[in-house]
Amino acid sequence: MPTLSKTSKSVLFLLALLAGSELVLRGPVRFLKALDFNDFISPYLQSRALIHGLDPYSPEVLVRSWPSSAQPPEFLARDLADGTLVIRRGIPTAYPLTCLVLLAPLAILPWPAAAYAWLAINGCLVFAVIPVLFKTIGFQPSDWRGYLFIIFSLALAPLHTGLATGSIAISTVALCGIAWSTNLRGQEWMAGFFFGLAICLKPQIGLPFLACYLLRRRWRLSAAVAMVVLASGALAIAWLAFHGTGWIQNYETDNRTLLSSGILSDFTERNPLRFGLVNLQVLSYAVLNDARSANALALGIGAVLFGIWVLLAWRNQSGDLLLSSRAHDSFPGARRDGT
Repeated sequence: MPTLSKTSKSVLFLLALLAGSELVLRGPVRFLKALDFNDFISPYLQSRALIHGLDPYSPEVLVRSWPSSAQPPEFLARDLADGTLVIRRGIPTAYPLTCLVLLAPLAILPWPAAAYAWLAINGCLVFAVIPVLFKTIGFQPSDWRGYLFIIFSLALAPLHTGLATGSIAISTVALCGIAWSTNLRGQEWMAGFFFGLAICLKPQIGLPFLACYLLRRRWRLSAAVAMVVLASGALAIAWLAFHGTGWIQNYETDNRTLLSSGILSDFTERNPLRFGLVNLQVLSYAVLNDARSANALALGIGAVLFGIWVLLAWRNQSGDLLLSSRAHDSFPGARRDGT
């Protein structure tokens, strides 16, 4: 790999600085300007409800516990009264009890102290996973591609938006990246712990990684994941049972509403923000203009791709599916079976 000149390094460093500045302005700064209502406030309040032994999926509990330091949105009382709070706003969220357990240390803090702490956690995980992935992929300090990797990582618009809204997905993705790298260094139990945290926070992001390692018969890592998830879930269920709190019915209602009739997950004209979704139905509906056909096409394509992925995961037992052999060899403690 040719050595970069001082001029090239200076230009790349300047671009990285500009990208980092953009991230700060479009991420944390926007988050701090919108503390009254963001993606984190609902799971924060739901975690507080769990701590107090209340139903975390009850709209009434959510509205009643709204922090005095945050200006309640105008729609809050109105949508609660007509029963459309979940359908129109997606709150209370359908995050699993495992997520609310992990947020409990923050939920004991007053708002907005908890919001500041969550922003710090998201930011630290982001700035931890970028250098981890840099090393894992096999980039060298003199490799211009490594500079571009950092620049594009910092300039990634969905990352900015995730930080600005306090999205739990940001921490989940970062934990998956750190866990993947940790596993490649041969630390299976620690990798399983990180993957377990990711699944607890947002199962739809963490579970595909677990499925891959199960197909690869990575029992120790999978066992570590299971222990983290089961312990978190059992703790929450036992705590609510101790208080005699019913929660399953509201949890089922929240999930059914969000997935079937909720506006936020709707990929048709009913949802003016549908183009922010990443599911294939958005594209297929734009072509077919029929919701059922769009769902069928998306499910069909997804099933084919999933089958291909399972086949590759099953057959490729000699390396990591996400890593080239050259980068894999940069980890002295990693065996050829990916451990």
